[in-house]
Amino acid sequence: MKRLAGTDAVFLSAETPTWHQHVGGMVLLDASEAPTCTYDHMLRVLHERLPLSPKFAWKVKEVPGGFDRPVWVDDPDFHVENHFIRAACPRPGDERALGDMVGRIMSQQLDRRRPLWQAWFIEGLEGDRVAFVMKFHHAIADGMSGMALAEQLFDLTPEPPPRADVPAQASAGDTPSDVELAARSLWPPGRTPIRIARYLTQQAQRGLSLARLEERLLTPFDAPKVSWNGKLGVRRRVAFGDLSLHDVRRVKDHFGVKVNDVMIAIVAGTLRRYLVAREGLPDQPLIAGVPVSLREADDREMTNKVSAVFASMATHVEDPADRLREIHRSTQAAKTTSKAMQARRVQSIGEVAPPMLVTLASRTLWANSFETVVPAAVNTVISNVPGPDFPLYMAGAEVEGIFPIAPIMIGMGLNTTLISYKGHVDIGFHCDADLLEDPWELVEGLQPSLDELLRTIPRRGPRTDR
Repeated sequence: MKRLAGTDAVFLSAETPTWHQHVGGMVLLDASEAPTCTYDHMLRVLHERLPLSPKFAWKVKEVPGGFDRPVWVDDPDFHVENHFIRAACPRPGDERALGDMVGRIMSQQLDRRRPLWQAWFIEGLEGDRVAFVMKFHHAIADGMSGMALAEQLFDLTPEPPPRADVPAQASAGDTPSDVELAARSLWPPGRTPIRIARYLTQQAQRGLSLARLEERLLTPFDAPKVSWNGKLGVRRRVAFGDLSLHDVRRVKDHFGVKVNDVMIAIVAGTLRRYLVAREGLPDQPLIAGVPVSLREADDREMTNKVSAVFASMATHVEDPADRLREIHRSTQAAKTTSKAMQARRVQSIGEVAPPMLVTLASRTLWANSFETVVPAAVNTVISNVPGPDFPLYMAGAEVEGIFPIAPIMIGMGLNTTLISYKGHVDIGFHCDADLLEDPWELVEGLQPSLDELLRTIPRRGPRTDR
Protein backbone atom coordinates (compact mmCIF):
# COMPACT_ATOMS: atom_id res chain seq x y z
CA MET A 1 0.00 0.00 0.00
CA LYS A 2 1.04 3.61 -0.52
CA ARG A 3 -0.09 6.44 1.73
CA LEU A 4 -1.78 9.40 -0.01
CA ALA A 5 0.09 12.69 0.09
CA GLY A 6 -1.41 15.32 2.38
CA THR A 7 -2.99 17.56 -0.25
CA ASP A 8 -4.31 14.54 -2.17
CA ALA A 9 -6.01 13.31 1.00
CA VAL A 10 -7.60 16.73 1.59
CA PHE A 11 -9.36 16.58 -1.79
CA LEU A 12 -10.95 13.30 -0.71
CA SER A 13 -11.84 14.41 2.79
CA ALA A 14 -13.28 17.78 1.79
CA GLU A 15 -15.67 16.40 -0.85
CA THR A 16 -19.40 16.75 -0.22
CA PRO A 17 -22.46 15.94 -2.36
CA THR A 18 -22.20 19.37 -4.02
CA TRP A 19 -18.51 20.26 -3.56
CA HIS A 20 -17.21 17.92 -6.25
CA GLN A 21 -13.48 17.30 -6.28
CA HIS A 22 -12.92 15.84 -9.73
CA VAL A 23 -11.19 17.47 -12.68
CA GLY A 24 -11.40 16.67 -16.34
CA GLY A 25 -10.59 17.55 -19.87
CA MET A 26 -12.10 17.36 -23.34
CA VAL A 27 -10.18 16.84 -26.58
CA LEU A 28 -11.90 17.55 -29.89
CA LEU A 29 -10.67 15.32 -32.73
CA ASP A 30 -11.06 15.71 -36.49
CA ALA A 31 -11.91 12.15 -37.54
CA SER A 32 -12.89 13.01 -41.13
CA GLU A 33 -9.67 11.53 -42.53
CA ALA A 34 -8.80 9.19 -39.66
CA PRO A 35 -10.35 5.72 -40.10
CA THR A 36 -8.37 4.56 -37.07
CA CYS A 37 -10.18 7.02 -34.76
CA THR A 38 -12.49 4.41 -33.26
CA TYR A 39 -13.47 3.34 -29.77
CA ASP A 40 -11.51 0.09 -30.13
CA HIS A 41 -8.36 1.89 -31.23
CA MET A 42 -8.62 4.38 -28.39
CA LEU A 43 -9.12 1.50 -25.97
CA ARG A 44 -5.86 -0.04 -27.18
CA VAL A 45 -4.10 3.30 -26.65
CA LEU A 46 -5.36 3.43 -23.07
CA HIS A 47 -4.27 -0.14 -22.43
CA GLU A 48 -0.82 0.68 -23.75
CA ARG A 49 -0.17 3.98 -22.03
CA LEU A 50 -2.06 4.05 -18.72
CA PRO A 51 0.78 2.10 -17.02
CA LEU A 52 2.73 5.36 -17.32
CA SER A 53 0.27 6.76 -14.75
CA PRO A 54 -0.13 3.84 -12.33
CA LYS A 55 -2.64 5.57 -10.02
CA PHE A 56 -5.29 4.95 -12.67
CA ALA A 57 -5.20 1.25 -11.73
CA TRP A 58 -5.22 1.87 -7.98
CA LYS A 59 -8.15 2.48 -5.67
CA VAL A 60 -8.48 4.19 -2.31
CA LYS A 61 -8.68 2.30 0.95
CA GLU A 62 -9.91 4.41 3.86
CA VAL A 63 -8.43 4.08 7.34
CA PRO A 64 -11.12 3.06 9.87
CA GLY A 65 -12.29 6.10 11.80
CA GLY A 66 -10.36 8.48 9.55
CA PHE A 67 -7.48 8.73 12.02
CA ASP A 68 -4.85 8.72 9.28
CA ARG A 69 -4.62 9.43 5.56
CA PRO A 70 -6.08 6.79 3.20
CA VAL A 71 -3.83 4.50 1.21
CA TRP A 72 -3.60 3.49 -2.43
CA VAL A 73 -3.94 -0.24 -3.12
CA ASP A 74 -4.13 -2.34 -6.27
CA ASP A 75 -7.61 -2.99 -7.63
CA PRO A 76 -7.64 -6.74 -8.36
CA ASP A 77 -10.71 -6.27 -10.58
CA PHE A 78 -9.29 -3.40 -12.64
CA HIS A 79 -10.11 -3.41 -16.34
CA VAL A 80 -9.74 -0.36 -18.56
CA GLU A 81 -13.02 -1.30 -20.28
CA ASN A 82 -14.91 -0.68 -17.02
CA HIS A 83 -13.81 2.97 -17.07
CA PHE A 84 -14.03 3.76 -20.79
CA ILE A 85 -17.52 4.53 -22.10
CA ARG A 86 -18.71 4.81 -25.70
CA ALA A 87 -21.52 7.33 -26.18
CA ALA A 88 -23.31 9.34 -28.87
CA CYS A 89 -23.93 13.06 -28.61
CA PRO A 90 -27.61 13.99 -28.87
CA ARG A 91 -28.72 15.70 -32.07
CA PRO A 92 -27.80 18.04 -33.61
CA GLY A 93 -24.32 17.14 -32.33
CA ASP A 94 -23.18 20.76 -32.22
CA GLU A 95 -20.97 22.38 -29.61
CA ARG A 96 -23.87 23.25 -27.32
CA ALA A 97 -25.14 19.67 -27.35
CA LEU A 98 -21.63 18.43 -26.59
CA GLY A 99 -21.22 21.00 -23.81
CA ASP A 100 -24.50 19.89 -22.23
CA MET A 101 -23.35 16.27 -22.37
CA VAL A 102 -19.98 17.06 -20.79
CA GLY A 103 -21.78 19.09 -18.13
CA ARG A 104 -23.84 16.03 -17.19
CA ILE A 105 -20.65 13.97 -17.04
CA MET A 106 -19.08 16.50 -14.66
CA SER A 107 -22.22 16.49 -12.49
CA GLN A 108 -21.71 12.87 -11.41
CA GLN A 109 -19.27 12.00 -8.64
CA LEU A 110 -16.86 9.11 -9.01
CA ASP A 111 -17.34 5.73 -7.35
CA ARG A 112 -14.77 5.43 -4.55
CA ARG A 113 -14.97 1.64 -4.62
CA ARG A 114 -13.07 1.70 -7.92
CA PRO A 115 -10.09 3.59 -9.40
CA LEU A 116 -11.11 7.22 -9.46
CA TRP A 117 -11.44 7.99 -13.15
CA GLN A 118 -13.65 7.59 -16.20
CA ALA A 119 -13.28 8.39 -19.91
CA TRP A 120 -15.78 8.80 -22.75
CA PHE A 121 -15.50 8.35 -26.49
CA ILE A 122 -18.27 10.61 -27.84
CA GLU A 123 -19.40 10.18 -31.44
CA GLY A 124 -22.17 11.80 -33.49
CA LEU A 125 -20.66 15.30 -33.57
CA GLU A 126 -21.02 17.70 -36.46
CA GLY A 127 -18.25 17.74 -39.04
CA ASP A 128 -17.09 14.14 -38.52
CA ARG A 129 -15.59 15.07 -35.19
CA VAL A 130 -15.12 12.92 -32.10
CA ALA A 131 -14.63 14.02 -28.49
CA PHE A 132 -12.46 12.25 -25.95
CA VAL A 133 -13.43 13.25 -22.41
CA MET A 134 -11.61 12.17 -19.26
CA LYS A 135 -12.61 12.79 -15.66
CA PHE A 136 -10.45 11.92 -12.65
CA HIS A 137 -10.45 12.77 -8.97
CA HIS A 138 -8.24 15.61 -7.79
CA ALA A 139 -6.72 13.14 -5.33
CA ILE A 140 -4.98 11.47 -8.28
CA ALA A 141 -3.33 14.54 -9.73
CA ASP A 142 -3.38 18.31 -10.11
CA GLY A 143 -3.68 20.12 -13.41
CA MET A 144 0.01 20.04 -14.32
CA SER A 145 0.43 16.33 -13.64
CA GLY A 146 -2.88 15.73 -15.42
CA MET A 147 -1.37 17.42 -18.47
CA ALA A 148 1.58 15.04 -18.17
CA LEU A 149 -0.88 12.15 -18.56
CA ALA A 150 -2.46 13.86 -21.57
CA GLU A 151 0.96 14.11 -23.16
CA GLN A 152 1.23 10.33 -23.01
CA LEU A 153 -2.06 9.94 -24.91
CA PHE A 154 -1.06 12.38 -27.67
CA ASP A 155 1.12 11.56 -30.67
CA LEU A 156 3.21 13.75 -32.97
CA THR A 157 2.12 11.93 -36.14
CA PRO A 158 -1.11 10.24 -37.27
CA GLU A 159 0.66 6.86 -37.42
CA PRO A 160 3.17 6.69 -34.56
CA PRO A 161 5.42 3.66 -34.15
CA PRO A 162 4.63 1.29 -31.27
CA ARG A 163 6.01 2.51 -27.97
CA ALA A 164 8.74 0.24 -26.72
CA ASP A 165 9.51 2.13 -23.51
CA VAL A 166 6.20 1.65 -21.67
CA PRO A 167 6.95 0.12 -18.25
CA ALA A 168 4.97 -2.60 -16.54
CA GLN A 169 2.10 -1.43 -14.36
CA ALA A 170 3.54 -0.30 -11.00
CA SER A 171 1.94 -1.91 -7.98
CA ALA A 172 0.60 -0.12 -4.91
CA GLY A 173 0.38 -3.39 -3.00
CA ASP A 174 -2.40 -5.62 -1.75
CA THR A 175 -5.30 -4.33 0.32
CA PRO A 176 -4.46 -4.41 4.05
CA SER A 177 -7.04 -5.42 6.61
CA ASP A 178 -8.93 -2.84 8.63
CA VAL A 179 -7.17 -4.13 11.75
CA GLU A 180 -3.74 -3.47 10.20
CA LEU A 181 -4.72 0.00 9.04
CA ALA A 182 -6.25 0.83 12.43
CA ALA A 183 -3.08 -0.32 14.18
CA ARG A 184 -0.89 1.79 11.89
CA SER A 185 -3.08 4.84 12.53
CA LEU A 186 -2.66 4.80 16.32
CA TRP A 187 0.58 6.80 16.30
CA PRO A 188 -0.34 9.77 14.02
CA PRO A 189 -3.30 11.02 16.13
CA GLY A 190 -1.02 11.21 19.14
CA ARG A 191 1.17 13.66 17.24
CA THR A 192 -1.69 15.75 15.86
CA PRO A 193 -1.47 18.60 18.45
CA ILE A 194 2.27 18.93 17.78
CA ARG A 195 1.74 18.95 14.02
CA ILE A 196 -1.06 21.51 14.24
CA ALA A 197 1.09 23.77 16.42
CA ARG A 198 3.95 23.52 13.90
CA TYR A 199 1.52 24.20 11.02
CA LEU A 200 0.11 27.32 12.71
CA THR A 201 3.64 28.56 13.41
CA GLN A 202 4.59 28.11 9.75
CA GLN A 203 1.46 29.94 8.64
CA ALA A 204 2.20 32.81 11.01
CA GLN A 205 5.77 33.08 9.72
CA ARG A 206 4.51 33.14 6.14
CA GLY A 207 1.94 35.80 7.06
CA LEU A 208 4.65 37.99 8.59
CA SER A 209 6.75 37.61 5.45
CA LEU A 210 3.86 38.73 3.27
CA ALA A 211 3.00 41.58 5.65
CA ARG A 212 6.52 42.99 5.21
CA LEU A 213 5.98 43.41 1.48
CA GLU A 214 5.62 47.06 0.48
CA GLU A 215 2.54 46.69 -1.70
CA ARG A 216 -0.80 45.79 -0.19
CA LEU A 217 -1.74 42.36 -1.54
CA LEU A 218 -5.15 40.94 -2.28
CA THR A 219 -6.27 38.22 0.07
CA PRO A 220 -9.20 35.78 0.23
CA PHE A 221 -12.54 37.44 1.01
CA ASP A 222 -11.60 40.70 -0.73
CA ALA A 223 -13.96 39.68 -3.54
CA PRO A 224 -17.45 41.20 -3.91
CA LYS A 225 -20.31 38.74 -4.23
CA VAL A 226 -21.89 38.39 -7.66
CA SER A 227 -24.63 36.15 -9.02
CA TRP A 228 -22.50 33.01 -9.39
CA ASN A 229 -21.06 33.29 -5.86
CA GLY A 230 -23.48 31.29 -3.76
CA LYS A 231 -24.55 27.87 -2.60
CA LEU A 232 -23.53 25.16 -5.04
CA GLY A 233 -25.93 22.52 -6.35
CA VAL A 234 -25.12 19.18 -7.92
CA ARG A 235 -25.60 20.13 -11.60
CA ARG A 236 -22.79 21.46 -13.76
CA ARG A 237 -22.63 23.14 -17.16
CA VAL A 238 -19.71 23.34 -19.57
CA ALA A 239 -19.16 25.72 -22.49
CA PHE A 240 -16.07 26.30 -24.60
CA GLY A 241 -14.63 28.50 -27.33
CA ASP A 242 -11.33 29.73 -28.75
CA LEU A 243 -9.49 32.92 -29.71
CA SER A 244 -6.56 33.75 -31.98
CA LEU A 245 -3.27 33.49 -30.10
CA HIS A 246 -1.75 35.87 -32.67
CA ASP A 247 -4.26 38.56 -31.70
CA VAL A 248 -3.66 37.93 -28.00
CA ARG A 249 0.08 38.35 -28.55
CA ARG A 250 -0.48 41.59 -30.49
CA VAL A 251 -2.18 43.02 -27.42
CA LYS A 252 0.55 41.64 -25.16
CA ASP A 253 3.35 43.17 -27.22
CA HIS A 254 1.68 46.56 -27.55
CA PHE A 255 1.10 46.98 -23.81
CA GLY A 256 4.28 45.23 -22.65
CA VAL A 257 2.41 42.76 -20.45
CA LYS A 258 2.11 38.98 -20.25
CA VAL A 259 -0.19 36.66 -22.18
CA ASN A 260 -1.78 35.73 -18.86
CA ASP A 261 -2.61 39.41 -18.21
CA VAL A 262 -4.33 39.68 -21.59
CA MET A 263 -6.35 36.53 -21.00
CA ILE A 264 -7.46 37.73 -17.55
CA ALA A 265 -8.45 41.04 -19.18
CA ILE A 266 -10.48 39.24 -21.85
CA VAL A 267 -12.33 37.18 -19.23
CA ALA A 268 -12.77 40.33 -17.12
CA GLY A 269 -14.32 42.17 -20.04
CA THR A 270 -16.64 39.24 -20.69
CA LEU A 271 -17.79 39.01 -17.07
CA ARG A 272 -18.15 42.77 -16.83
CA ARG A 273 -20.43 42.85 -19.87
CA TYR A 274 -22.44 39.93 -18.45
CA LEU A 275 -22.97 41.73 -15.13
CA VAL A 276 -23.72 45.13 -16.66
CA ALA A 277 -26.48 43.53 -18.76
CA ARG A 278 -28.05 42.30 -15.51
CA GLU A 279 -27.39 45.49 -13.55
CA GLY A 280 -25.23 43.47 -11.20
CA LEU A 281 -21.75 44.96 -11.65
CA PRO A 282 -20.27 45.71 -8.20
CA ASP A 283 -18.28 48.87 -7.46
CA GLN A 284 -15.32 46.79 -6.29
CA PRO A 285 -13.25 44.82 -8.81
CA LEU A 286 -13.85 41.10 -9.22
CA ILE A 287 -11.03 38.96 -7.85
CA ALA A 288 -9.51 36.00 -9.68
CA GLY A 289 -7.75 33.11 -8.02
CA VAL A 290 -4.71 32.18 -10.10
CA PRO A 291 -3.26 28.69 -9.48
CA VAL A 292 0.49 28.52 -8.92
CA SER A 293 2.39 25.27 -9.37
CA LEU A 294 4.80 24.46 -6.53
CA ARG A 295 6.51 21.58 -8.33
CA GLU A 296 10.06 21.67 -9.60
CA ALA A 297 10.68 21.71 -13.35
CA ASP A 298 11.73 18.05 -13.46
CA ASP A 299 9.04 16.81 -11.05
CA ARG A 300 6.73 14.37 -12.86
CA GLU A 301 5.21 12.79 -9.75
CA MET A 302 1.42 12.57 -9.96
CA THR A 303 0.57 14.34 -6.71
CA ASN A 304 -0.96 17.74 -5.98
CA LYS A 305 1.61 20.50 -5.59
CA VAL A 306 -0.34 23.66 -6.17
CA SER A 307 -1.28 26.85 -4.39
CA ALA A 308 -2.99 30.06 -5.50
CA VAL A 309 -2.49 33.83 -5.56
CA PHE A 310 -5.10 36.53 -6.06
CA ALA A 311 -5.34 39.15 -8.79
CA SER A 312 -7.72 42.02 -9.47
CA MET A 313 -9.79 41.71 -12.65
CA ALA A 314 -10.29 45.51 -12.61
CA THR A 315 -13.92 45.17 -13.66
CA HIS A 316 -14.62 48.55 -12.05
CA VAL A 317 -12.50 50.17 -14.79
CA GLU A 318 -14.51 50.99 -17.91
CA ASP A 319 -11.67 51.62 -20.37
CA PRO A 320 -10.28 48.24 -21.60
CA ALA A 321 -6.70 49.52 -21.93
CA ASP A 322 -6.67 50.96 -18.42
CA ARG A 323 -8.28 47.74 -17.19
CA LEU A 324 -5.45 45.69 -18.70
CA ARG A 325 -2.81 47.94 -17.12
CA GLU A 326 -4.48 47.60 -13.72
CA ILE A 327 -4.60 43.81 -14.11
CA HIS A 328 -0.89 43.77 -14.99
CA ARG A 329 -0.03 45.73 -11.83
CA SER A 330 -2.07 43.29 -9.76
CA THR A 331 -0.54 40.15 -11.30
CA GLN A 332 2.97 41.55 -10.80
CA ALA A 333 2.17 42.00 -7.11
CA ALA A 334 0.78 38.45 -7.06
CA LYS A 335 4.11 37.18 -8.41
CA THR A 336 5.79 38.75 -5.42
CA THR A 337 3.38 36.81 -3.24
CA SER A 338 4.19 33.62 -5.10
CA LYS A 339 7.92 34.06 -4.52
CA ALA A 340 7.31 34.64 -0.81
CA MET A 341 5.20 31.49 -0.69
CA GLN A 342 7.92 29.51 -2.42
CA ALA A 343 10.47 30.78 0.07
CA ARG A 344 8.35 29.70 3.04
CA ARG A 345 6.88 26.33 2.21
CA VAL A 346 4.10 25.27 4.55
CA GLN A 347 2.90 21.73 5.05
CA SER A 348 -0.48 20.87 3.64
CA ILE A 349 -3.26 20.72 6.23
CA GLY A 350 -3.64 17.12 5.06
CA GLU A 351 -0.18 16.34 6.45
CA VAL A 352 -1.19 17.82 9.79
CA ALA A 353 -4.81 17.04 10.61
CA PRO A 354 -6.33 13.55 10.36
CA PRO A 355 -8.96 13.11 7.62
CA MET A 356 -11.75 12.79 10.18
CA LEU A 357 -11.19 16.42 11.26
CA VAL A 358 -11.03 17.69 7.66
CA THR A 359 -14.22 15.77 6.80
CA LEU A 360 -15.99 17.01 9.93
CA ALA A 361 -15.06 20.62 9.17
CA SER A 362 -16.07 20.31 5.51
CA ARG A 363 -19.41 18.65 6.28
CA THR A 364 -20.20 21.20 9.00
CA LEU A 365 -19.55 24.10 6.65
CA TRP A 366 -21.54 22.44 3.88
CA ALA A 367 -24.52 21.58 6.10
CA ASN A 368 -24.69 25.15 7.38
CA SER A 369 -24.41 26.75 3.91
CA PHE A 370 -21.14 28.41 4.88
CA GLU A 371 -20.77 30.11 1.49
CA THR A 372 -24.02 32.07 1.94
CA VAL A 373 -22.99 33.79 5.18
CA VAL A 374 -19.37 34.81 4.49
CA PRO A 375 -17.84 37.05 1.80
CA ALA A 376 -16.73 35.38 -1.43
CA ALA A 377 -13.14 34.12 -1.35
CA VAL A 378 -12.72 34.76 -5.09
CA ASN A 379 -15.17 35.34 -7.92
CA THR A 380 -13.62 32.84 -10.31
CA VAL A 381 -10.44 30.86 -10.78
CA ILE A 382 -8.56 31.52 -14.01
CA SER A 383 -5.97 28.92 -15.03
CA ASN A 384 -3.78 29.57 -18.07
CA VAL A 385 -1.74 26.60 -19.32
CA PRO A 386 0.78 26.98 -22.16
CA GLY A 387 0.43 24.24 -24.76
CA PRO A 388 2.24 23.23 -27.95
CA ASP A 389 2.17 25.32 -31.13
CA PHE A 390 2.36 22.25 -33.37
CA PRO A 391 -0.36 19.72 -34.25
CA LEU A 392 -1.04 16.72 -32.02
CA TYR A 393 -2.84 13.49 -32.83
CA MET A 394 -4.84 10.96 -30.90
CA ALA A 395 -5.84 7.56 -32.27
CA GLY A 396 -4.77 8.80 -35.72
CA ALA A 397 -6.99 11.90 -35.67
CA GLU A 398 -5.69 15.45 -35.49
CA VAL A 399 -6.48 17.32 -32.30
CA GLU A 400 -8.65 20.38 -33.01
CA GLY A 401 -8.93 21.69 -29.47
CA ILE A 402 -7.95 20.92 -25.88
CA PHE A 403 -10.23 22.10 -23.08
CA PRO A 404 -9.22 21.34 -19.46
CA ILE A 405 -12.14 21.38 -17.00
CA ALA A 406 -11.09 22.46 -13.52
CA PRO A 407 -13.38 22.14 -10.49
CA ILE A 408 -15.58 24.87 -9.08
CA MET A 409 -15.17 25.44 -5.37
CA ILE A 410 -17.08 26.47 -2.28
CA GLY A 411 -19.16 29.53 -3.05
CA MET A 412 -17.53 29.97 -6.47
CA GLY A 413 -19.82 28.68 -9.19
CA LEU A 414 -17.56 29.52 -12.14
CA ASN A 415 -14.15 28.27 -13.22
CA THR A 416 -12.30 29.45 -16.31
CA THR A 417 -9.47 27.40 -17.82
CA LEU A 418 -7.38 28.29 -20.85
CA ILE A 419 -4.75 26.45 -22.85
CA SER A 420 -2.84 27.62 -25.92
CA TYR A 421 -2.60 25.16 -28.79
CA LYS A 422 -1.53 25.48 -32.42
CA GLY A 423 -2.13 29.20 -32.85
CA HIS A 424 -5.26 29.59 -30.75
CA VAL A 425 -6.30 29.76 -27.12
CA ASP A 426 -8.90 27.19 -26.08
CA ILE A 427 -11.14 28.45 -23.30
CA GLY A 428 -13.50 26.42 -21.15
CA PHE A 429 -16.11 27.64 -18.68
CA HIS A 430 -17.27 25.20 -15.98
CA CYS A 431 -20.12 26.46 -13.83
CA ASP A 432 -22.86 25.54 -11.40
CA ALA A 433 -26.08 25.19 -13.41
CA ASP A 434 -28.19 26.88 -10.72
CA LEU A 435 -25.92 29.91 -10.32
CA LEU A 436 -25.01 30.57 -13.96
CA GLU A 437 -27.62 29.18 -16.29
CA ASP A 438 -26.05 29.79 -19.72
CA PRO A 439 -22.23 29.82 -19.87
CA TRP A 440 -22.47 30.06 -23.67
CA GLU A 441 -23.28 33.73 -23.15
CA LEU A 442 -19.78 34.06 -21.72
CA VAL A 443 -18.30 32.25 -24.72
CA GLU A 444 -20.08 34.72 -27.02
CA GLY A 445 -18.52 37.60 -25.08
CA LEU A 446 -14.91 36.49 -25.52
CA GLN A 447 -14.30 37.80 -29.04
CA PRO A 448 -15.89 41.21 -28.35
CA SER A 449 -13.63 41.55 -25.30
CA LEU A 450 -10.55 40.78 -27.39
CA ASP A 451 -11.75 43.12 -30.16
CA GLU A 452 -12.09 46.07 -27.78
CA LEU A 453 -8.47 45.56 -26.73
CA LEU A 454 -7.35 45.28 -30.35
CA ARG A 455 -9.07 48.59 -31.15
CA THR A 456 -6.81 50.34 -28.62
CA ILE A 457 -3.77 49.43 -30.73
CA PRO A 458 -2.94 52.18 -33.28
CA ARG A 459 -3.05 50.94 -36.83
CA ARG A 460 0.17 51.02 -38.77
CA GLY A 461 0.16 53.63 -41.49
CA PRO A 462 0.61 52.74 -45.15
CA ARG A 463 4.09 51.65 -46.08
CA THR A 464 6.13 54.18 -48.07
CA ASP A 465 9.25 53.53 -50.12
CA ARG A 466 12.19 55.79 -49.55
